[in-house]
Amino acid sequence: MIIESIINWFVANVNWLVTTYGLFGIFIASIIANATLFFGIPIEIAIIALASTTQLNPILLGLAGGLGAAIGEMVSYLIGYGGNFALKKTKSKKDILNIEQFEKQIENKGFVAVALLCLIPVPFDLVGLAAGLTKMKWWKFFIGAFIGKSIRYTIIGFAGAVGIKLVLSYFGIAV
Repeated sequence: MIIESIINWFVANVNWLVTTYGLFGIFIASIIANATLFFGIPIEIAIIALASTTQLNPILLGLAGGLGAAIGEMVSYLIGYGGNFALKKTKSKKDILNIEQFEKQIENKGFVAVALLCLIPVPFDLVGLAAGLTKMKWWKFFIGAFIGKSIRYTIIGFAGAVGIKLVLSYFGIAV
């Protein structure tokens, strides 16, 4: 009951931010939506609504949302990064060696993985936690999240801008 109330409050405030402030609202709403751990706030719906009801450029919507998302995702990254020290204190030397080998793999391939995982609907908080836990460089995580989320939100923006017009014209409603 409490979690539902919190989510409803967030959704109401996200809608207000987006309708009142446009691109800046998407930026702020995206920070909020992506900074919450394990609470899914559907920022994509706000992007579709804004793209379909305004003349805002979907690329700008994607970039504003992507930048906000990258900033918001740093919360899960930082929690994971802090957990790395606690994990290493509780593990044996063999386990620590395995963790360090995994950290090297993440360092080499993590940027691409972060960017690609942003494109699909996965609980991205887990990606941020894993990136922090493996001590991936913060700027690689940030840029990967920015690129991936920007592409995702741009595609969603174009779908909202073009898709609503197609649906309305199909039903004979003037656009």
